[in-house]
Amino acid sequence: MRLTVTFAALSALLAAPAMAQPLETGSLSEKMSVFDWMHGEWRGEATVYSPQGVQTLTHTERVGPMLKGDLLAVEGLAYEEDGSIGFNAFGIISYDPQADAYEIRAYTGGKAGTYPINVTESGYEWTIPIGPEMRVDYVAVIDGDSWTETGTFVRGEQRFPTVSFTVTRIGDTNWPAAGQVSKE
Repeated sequence: MRLTVTFAALSALLAAPAMAQPLETGSLSEKMSVFDWMHGEWRGEATVYSPQGVQTLTHTERVGPMLKGDLLAVEGLAYEEDGSIGFNAFGIISYDPQADAYEIRAYTGGKAGTYPINVTESGYEWTIPIGPEMRVDYVAVIDGDSWTETGTFVRGEQRFPTVSFTVTRIGDTNWPAAGQVSKE
């Protein structure tokens, strides 16, 4: 019974008029192609700034398309020197045709949120509001096979670095599409 209700709810959602409107300029996957440079596996170094001091970690990213390219799955994973996980984040980047805008749904440390993500000439930018007049700004820059992303805590005129990573593309990946459940 529960499975039937889930399929019925999903069918109703997909049939909703706002979702059924075709894009005026290309498909979702064409809009998402601005992020094609991210596809693959990446490795490098992250620097984390905190009141306890500065910490350096081995940082990795894996990025791959889902839903025929309509979504982009992004996982950032940083390792401590002893091999334990020091940081883990997951995000889904998508395009909203009604708003004609990109967004990222980000998850880390038991927290989640959806934020606008703006494509720039050299990468992208996004912001997490964290309170009155406080936010963390992220700026990503791609330069060939190098991807650098920095996070900056902003409170009024004050600006403090929170994290910075630079990773180099190490290869392709078939994640997250690999390992799908077969029909049999």
